[in-house]
Amino acid sequence: MNSAIQIKTLKHLSTAVDVLHLTHQNFIEACQYTDKTVTLEIEHTRLEVGHLLSLEGQIQIGEKSTPFTAIGKVKNSSPLFNRGSRVEIYLQQFERTLWAQFLESKTQAQNKVDSLLLKIKGEVV
Repeated sequence: MNSAIQIKTLKHLSTAVDVLHLTHQNFIEACQYTDKTVTLEIEHTRLEVGHLLSLEGQIQIGEKSTPFTAIGKVKNSSPLFNRGSRVEIYLQQFERTLWAQFLESKTQAQNKVDSLLLKIKGEVV
C-alpha cells in the first residue's frame, strides 16, 4: 500500500506568508511523522522554534488521495547543508481520524516488510 503526505502550502499563521519556495515540483513530501508531528525538509527557508504555521496538502493512502489541512507549531528546526531547514512541526489542529488512518497504513506496510525480512532470514513469523 502506497502512502504519502504531500504539503503544497506552508504559511506563517500570523502573516499568511508562504514559506515554501517550490522549484522542482508543486509539493514537498514529509520525511518523518509521528502521532502528532510531521517533519519536512524545506529549501531556502529558516523557521524558528515556536512559529505557528498553516499546512495544506494531500494525504495519500493506497489509491485514495484526501485533502489535508493542519495548524501546527515549529517544535524543532535545524539547518541543512544545502541552505534549507529540517523542520519538525507539532500538529495542534488537524483531522485526527485521517491522520490515524495514514499512520495505520504505514504501520501495516512496515509490518509486511518486517515479516518478509524474517522469512528471508529463515526465521518463523
